[in-house]
Amino acid sequence: MNKPIDPNAAVDFLLANAGKYADAKAARIHIEEFRKSKKALLMGECAEKAVNAREQYAYSHPVSFGQNLQITGIFTVASIARGYFVRRAFNRWGMRRG
Repeated sequence: MNKPIDPNAAVDFLLANAGKYADAKAARIHIEEFRKSKKALLMGECAEKAVNAREQYAYSHPVSFGQNLQITGIFTVASIARGYFVRRAFNRWGMRRG
């Protein structure tokens, strides 16, 4: 049937891969916080008094095609890296589907 799960192997795997996962998560958080600060700057540029009008201005601000590709690529790489490490962790711990 199933072999017993060794908790020490799971801890060793976490220790070995924690740095890579932390780097990927830090990059994702950095991008998310940048998005929030950019939105705040754009909202500050708007002359309207109503918050919803300023937010609408910030979200409707034109973004170039290259900027869209860049942010899409960053989020895609972060998502693939996160999925890879989570899948590896579950496979290592013997929690396979099926």
